[in-house]
Amino acid sequence: MVRHHAVTGVATRPPALAGAVMALTVALASIGASAGAAEPMHGHAHDHGHAHAHGDETAPQADLPAAPDGLVRRLEDVQRRSGRGRIAWQTFWTLCWQPVAGAVRYEARLTTSEGAPRRPTPVDRGCHRVEVAAGENAVAAGLYRRDLMLAMQSAQSSVRVRAVFADGRTTAWTAEQPVGVVGPSDR
Repeated sequence: MVRHHAVTGVATRPPALAGAVMALTVALASIGASAGAAEPMHGHAHDHGHAHAHGDETAPQADLPAAPDGLVRRLEDVQRRSGRGRIAWQTFWTLCWQPVAGAVRYEARLTTSEGAPRRPTPVDRGCHRVEVAAGENAVAAGLYRRDLMLAMQSAQSSVRVRAVFADGRTTAWTAEQPVGVVGPSDR
């Protein structure tokens, strides 16, 4: 489960859960691959507290101001010693954008394979940061399986942002940005 920090706009996953989530995700992916393509579930008989793509307030509206632009994505690795010959590490993916004239804040919406929260995460500045990989291992192993974790995040998670004005109006949402992906233009 990815957690958002409301004050900082950072989404994190507890390091102890990262391995378990990764193992479960790999297991589910292999089950899905062997069972064939699955149809998306619509019209649940129960509500898990997530917004769904159909019929929610995220549907495009023609009268909204343009979404934030100038999107830049970055990866940042953080390491620390974790005992003799071991390191603990985290990789963060950050999405930044150009300021929108008149905006008083921004909102980010992280969508995962589990859905999206009903309420977007408030962001006070022009960047949103998400933890995309973490581990603890021998120093010699480096950032063990980081590339695999990034690939899985990008297939299962995306972020989009919008600006909010003092009167409560919002811009349109940006296009969904796959979490963990950076391109040549982002460097």
